[in-house]
Amino acid sequence: MPLTLFQMIHAAASRHGGRMLPVSAAAGHLVAGMYLVPLAAGKSLPLCADGFPALAVALHLPTTILIRHQQKTYPVDSAWCCSPLLQAAEMDVSGEDGLLLVIRFYPSAFAQLSRKSMQEMRQTPVWRPEEIWGDDITAVLHALRELPSVHAKCECLEHWAMAQKIIPPNPLVDDMMWQVITGDDIPEVKSFTGTLGRSYKWLERNFNRYTGLAPKEFICQQRFVKACVSLSLAARPDYLALAMDHGYCDQQHLSREFRRFAGISPRVFHQKNSSNF
Repeated sequence: MPLTLFQMIHAAASRHGGRMLPVSAAAGHLVAGMYLVPLAAGKSLPLCADGFPALAVALHLPTTILIRHQQKTYPVDSAWCCSPLLQAAEMDVSGEDGLLLVIRFYPSAFAQLSRKSMQEMRQTPVWRPEEIWGDDITAVLHALRELPSVHAKCECLEHWAMAQKIIPPNPLVDDMMWQVITGDDIPEVKSFTGTLGRSYKWLERNFNRYTGLAPKEFICQQRFVKACVSLSLAARPDYLALAMDHGYCDQQHLSREFRRFAGISPRVFHQKNSSNF
């Protein structure tokens, strides 16, 4: 999953220079999306995973990026992979303004690409690419930064991903994730057992294998991400309406989930981040 809120970035891209990049048909079974995100030095941004694993690469050096999570600081050396679950984490950027290129993978494909299980990955908020794919990725990232155009950089990442040995992934988990992400309402977990024709135990086992998350964790995560998108794009938010629109029991439930995932209240989140996106 992307570290920043990609739904938010996509919605606000025209205002802040970020954009969603095209994915080739050949890589379509591996790559869920590619994004170009502006990095502003001296700003602290909230990080929120959406359940999709991702590789993020700062294209302009020197750039120093620090991830802060649970009173610990992780230097990421301008390239990193993310945990499937981030709570109350932030990213600090210093050095120079630049761009962040993010390749977002389908979970079932990434589970085959990675040397770490998704359960291992969630134990740390960020990982160095070498820890996930070995030293070969270092040469790929170096070559990527030397390429002159964003299109060429995207092709470089796609070719690397397609060169890995991937068997056809199980589409059911990915289908469930897309239904939750793209749907207007956040469904209950039990609604998927009939839709997918599988038992809850099957769903829970495979969901944990491919995402490192329980189905209920993913749904809670998506509810929060969608609320963040709405909140950050609202000029004068109505917090009670926001809670009702996104499936929370009440405004207090919304506040508890924001403190859990973002570490701050919805009001403070809006004050800090509405101008960033």
